[in-house]
Amino acid sequence: IVYPMRILPDIADMAPMVDHGGRRAYLVQSCVFLARELIIADGFSRVKPEDNARQLEMLLDILQREHEAVRLGNDLGIAVGADLRFESHNRVMYEPGCPWREWNRQKNARRASSAADASMFEDVDDECFLDGRGDAAANGLNHVMLTFFDSVRSVIFKFKPDSFVISQTSDVHGITRDGEMSGIGHGADGSEDESVWAHHFSQDDFLVVNTSEAKLQDVDEDPDMKFLTHNLEGDLVMGLNMLQELFHDEAHKIIDMAHLENEIFFILYALCIICGWYFALFRSVVRSANHEATKAHNFIARLPLHVLTTKEITVLSSMFLEQDKDREE
Repeated sequence: IVYPMRILPDIADMAPMVDHGGRRAYLVQSCVFLARELIIADGFSRVKPEDNARQLEMLLDILQREHEAVRLGNDLGIAVGADLRFESHNRVMYEPGCPWREWNRQKNARRASSAADASMFEDVDDECFLDGRGDAAANGLNHVMLTFFDSVRSVIFKFKPDSFVISQTSDVHGITRDGEMSGIGHGADGSEDESVWAHHFSQDDFLVVNTSEAKLQDVDEDPDMKFLTHNLEGDLVMGLNMLQELFHDEAHKIIDMAHLENEIFFILYALCIICGWYFALFRSVVRSANHEATKAHNFIARLPLHVLTTKEITVLSSMFLEQDKDREE
């Protein structure tokens, strides 16, 4: 089977792009849960606040790295990022507006089996307004993502334990001081490195369980945490899921194009075989048969016809006269 070579790089890129693009929504939700646990710090998660803050910082660095890799490429197995491939991706990421809200409304409407069920899926307003962040959602999904990074860093800074030291290896966009992408928790090829994770977490048991109404109030009233809570299933997750659907659609288009061109190549191959068989074999056989018929004609023409009767000569001659007539036609 012949596959179009020009499509192979696109096919090779789509697998890690879909993979890491899908991980972003999971990492966003994980960061929200860990940020909430960092503020509450009640012990029910069985994780020390220092370990919670460290894990939150690590997941944020991984999220930043995967976001940059999907957008720009040249990392995590993605050679060419979505910014250079898909115009639909760029419209969602950078152009004003929040198209993911309409996309989410249409998706939920398809899930509703009746008008009564549709009321379960009422969406937020269309003004792209975010509580505590104004019109941040109206500036494209990338702006929402960068605001999310800032909010997580802010929560870590405000609610970290006194014994926790914020890492200085990366800034809010996940770029190290020497210009390289931070890869905490990842190996050189982008896969998770369990030894790195184990190195950063305490193995001691968490011994204190304590609830606080003031901390629960911080979860509800802190503007950064309110923004993070909104994005647990809000604009950021909706936008990332919309992009994931776009990636799947683009992957199907690339595969369909490869199949179409492969079918075209197969048809051309079959035509070449048929034409080659016709010209190289069939016509040569016909020419050989005609040549043998001519030889037989010449042989019979040299026979002594005076020994044959008139009726026999007429029968013999008619055979060649009909053959000559067929050739002329």
